[in-house]
Amino acid sequence: MNLSELREHLKFLVKAFFFYRRGFEYVWMRFVVAPRIFRRSAPLEKKQTRDDFSMHMFVGKRDFLMGMWSLASFYRYTRVVGSLVIHSDGSLEEKERAVISRLFPSAHIENSKEFLSRHAERIDTYPEIRRFRETYKRFQVRIVDQHFLSGKKIRLFMDSDLLWFREPKELTDSIESGVPKPLMMSNSDYIRMEFRDGSQSDDETSRPNGGLVLYREDQFDMRRCVDFLNKSDYVGKRFGDQAWMATILRPALLPEDTYIIKGTLTERVVMRHYTAPQRAKFFFYGLNFIWKDVLKKNVRD
Repeated sequence: MNLSELREHLKFLVKAFFFYRRGFEYVWMRFVVAPRIFRRSAPLEKKQTRDDFSMHMFVGKRDFLMGMWSLASFYRYTRVVGSLVIHSDGSLEEKERAVISRLFPSAHIENSKEFLSRHAERIDTYPEIRRFRETYKRFQVRIVDQHFLSGKKIRLFMDSDLLWFREPKELTDSIESGVPKPLMMSNSDYIRMEFRDGSQSDDETSRPNGGLVLYREDQFDMRRCVDFLNKSDYVGKRFGDQAWMATILRPALLPEDTYIIKGTLTERVVMRHYTAPQRAKFFFYGLNFIWKDVLKKNVRD
């Protein structure tokens, strides 16, 4: 464990004990129960049901444990399955790759640090996108990678900090209907992005949350994609991948009471996005409710 990882563990421990006052539950779930997934020998994936559908997750060593549980819970409750692509941020080592191969044997692993050296020709016709991909080094490059690597008509992008509690019927119904309109989650508030000229993203593009995105290949508007990059100062200011994706897709929003970021886990909640400020809750207010159900049997059967 490096110094950065140690600091993050300490931050979550302090928050679990002194802010949420559920420190012992957090320690039990995070350090005793959750790692059990690494010792599982049987796969946790289901057989692919559609050849025109790809599922993507961007994962690094830092969020690897959460990512494996997120995928396991998704497979547990979904009935529509596509090909799985795991986009590594370059930090995954052989031991993490071995876990992926054992739990999700059909998964294809892509190293984001090798994207340009291996796939540069795929974006050569879009110099603005290539310039962004060469210049910007943070996780938002996932939008570029997953879009150009998919090769499928329908794509689902999922963050690694999601937990699933029920069948995502809105997603599966949309996929089975050919994805009439792109879908994204909704933020609890507007998250603005500032552009180079001082203007900000509007209401329509500031409300969608990028943790979950479903779209059809032909809905990815390249003109809007390039225009957004040309307006952005992605060297000097914070780049908003959520506003970028919302600008490209102009999506409909999933129900806020069933695909949630904050609030109570009611019997209607399908999925919760445990964003950075509440990562500790992933373990003591989420995983604690479903871990036995996820691991109790081989979901491939």
